[in-house]
Amino acid sequence: VVVKLSGSFSHLAREWARGVKEAGADGIACSDAFGPALRIDIRTGEPALGGPRGIGGLTGPAIMPLTLRMVLEIASTVDLPIVGIGGVETAADVVEYLMAGATLVGVCTAGHLKGPARYTRLLRDLEKLLADLGAARPADLRGLALRRIRERKESGLVAVTRPVVPTIDGAKCNGCTRCVEACAYGAMCMEKVGAAKAGGKAGSKARVTPEKCIGCGLCVSVCPTDAISQVYYGHSGLR
Repeated sequence: VVVKLSGSFSHLAREWARGVKEAGADGIACSDAFGPALRIDIRTGEPALGGPRGIGGLTGPAIMPLTLRMVLEIASTVDLPIVGIGGVETAADVVEYLMAGATLVGVCTAGHLKGPARYTRLLRDLEKLLADLGAARPADLRGLALRRIRERKESGLVAVTRPVVPTIDGAKCNGCTRCVEACAYGAMCMEKVGAAKAGGKAGSKARVTPEKCIGCGLCVSVCPTDAISQVYYGHSGLR
């Protein structure tokens, strides 16, 4: 018997996990849809879904950050097998669930929207990603995030008290300016590099001004080429 928890009460994930284990279940699936949720047709004012109130459950990629956190909390509370469910579209999504403590990972929406072939592609991509990460099998990654959290606690690294200024890899930067547009503190700017080619313009690369940076990490999030990185505790691999 595998008990599927609801995302609507995600703040009780630890308590539910204890109760499920005490009741004798064999495992936990996490999670079901979040909600109730609402969407409105702006042309008519009608709620988009059926039913008198037009509400329903929220699933897909939107719920993954919340469900991922639930999986991590459950894995840190009980030793039951966990099926991570919610928003999986890529091999990287699968790896995140494994690192949070999932034993298995469920995929639903991606197959519904993109067809059964999506599952084959997902498995193929996962095999390649595991090789790139140096993992022989999915189980090798299980709970890595939990270990990292324990390492932080054991080292007394429980809070970031100073801004961690991001670093920029000029070879990866494509000069798109997204980081400049996203930075509300004026810490990011574009700097011309190299001479202009015949009939063209000189290239530009992102640059950060450390004294203006508060270390929020938004520039890292919006960079499309992973040219900006922000390392808090120094880990550079799976070990």
